[in-house]
Amino acid sequence: MTRYIFYLRNKEGAIQRLPNIIVGPISLLGTYEYEESITDFPERVVRWANKTGCSVGIANLAECAAQFR
Repeated sequence: MTRYIFYLRNKEGAIQRLPNIIVGPISLLGTYEYEESITDFPERVVRWANKTGCSVGIANLAECAAQFR
C-alpha cells in the first residue's frame, strides 16, 4: 500500500514537512499535479495542488524508504 506524507508551501516558497500526517492511498492524487524536486528533506519529489504560492503537497513515502535500502 502506498503511503503519503504531507507538505506545506507558503507564499514565499518556504516548504515545511508535516511528519505526523501520513495517509494511505489517495483517490484525489490527480489534484496534486505539479511535481517539484526538493532538497534537504527525506523525500525527493513533492506533488503540489497549486503550481505556485501557498499550497498543500504530498510525497510518496516508499520513494523515501527506497533511497535508504
